[in-house]
Amino acid sequence: TFSTLEEFIPRMEGRDLNRRAIENLIKAGALDCLEGNRRQKMYAFPQIADAVSKDRRKTTPGQMSLFEMMDDGEADELLMKLPDVEEFDKAELLAYEKEVLGINISGHPLEEDAPLMQKNTTAVSTDFMWDPQESEKLYNRQSVVVGGMVVEKKLHFTKNNQAMAFVTIEDLYGTVEILVFPRTFDRYRQYLEPDRKVFVAGTVSLEDEKDSKLIADRIFAFEDTPLEVWIQFMDMEDYRTNKERLNRLLSQNRGEDEVVVYLKDSGRGKRLAPRFNVSADPSFRGQLKQAFGENNVRLRRGKIRI
Repeated sequence: TFSTLEEFIPRMEGRDLNRRAIENLIKAGALDCLEGNRRQKMYAFPQIADAVSKDRRKTTPGQMSLFEMMDDGEADELLMKLPDVEEFDKAELLAYEKEVLGINISGHPLEEDAPLMQKNTTAVSTDFMWDPQESEKLYNRQSVVVGGMVVEKKLHFTKNNQAMAFVTIEDLYGTVEILVFPRTFDRYRQYLEPDRKVFVAGTVSLEDEKDSKLIADRIFAFEDTPLEVWIQFMDMEDYRTNKERLNRLLSQNRGEDEVVVYLKDSGRGKRLAPRFNVSADPSFRGQLKQAFGENNVRLRRGKIRI
C-alpha cells in the first residue's frame, strides 16, 4: 500500500503510468487515499515525477535507486512538503471528474442549486417521462418552468435557413429535451452552451407513448435570478429598535434587489415593499454587516420574474 505520492510514483514508473495517467487519477479521485487534497497533488506530482526520472537516469540497470536504498527514516527527511493550498471548490472537483470519467462521483453539479431550483421550477425531468403504468403528469400546452444544466445542444436549420436547437437539460432527477425554435434561439442562444445552468419557461408538447418535450419561450441563466438581501433580527422588538437605522441605510442605496427581514425567534420572514429595494453590492452588504452583525446578513437568489 502507499500513503504518499512519493511512494506511489517511483513504484509505478515503467508500468504504463505516464504523467497524463497520474494527472487523470488525481482528477478522478483515485488517489484520494494518499496524503493531501487533489489540488496539492496536482501541484506536487510533476516535481516528484521529475525527481524520479532524474534518479532513474543516473542508476544503471541492476542497481537500486536512491528511493529504494533509503530506509524509512531517511526517506521521511527527503519527503517533499505539499504546497499549502486549499482543495478545489466543488464545481472544479466535479468538472475534473466529468472530464476524465464522463460522470460525477463526488456529487452532482446542481446539488448546491437545489433550493434555487425548487423555488423557481414548476416541473422536473421525471414529469416528462412517459410511463405506461401511470397517467400523464403534465398536459399538452401546459406552461411550466424547468431548471438544470445544458448537457447537449444540436443545431438544426429550417427550410428558411434559420437556426434552431434541440437542447437537453439535466436536473437532479434526469433529463428533458427542449425545443428552441428560431425566434427564441436568436434571443437566448448565449445561454445554450454546455454546462450553462438555466431556467426554461415554456409549453409542454405531449406525444403518444413518448417522453414529453418542452417548447422554450424564455430562458434565464441561474445568475440572472434576482438577488435578495436577508437581514436577521432576534425578534420583533429587536427589529423595531433597529427599524429606523435599517430604513436609513436602505434609502441610501436604492436598486433592484429585494430585502427580506427575518425574525430568528419565530422563524418568519417578511419581504419589504419594492420601494425598499436596494443594490446589493459588496460595499452595501458590508455596511449592513457592520450595523447588524456579520452573521445576520445573507445574500440569496430569489424567483425569476416571468
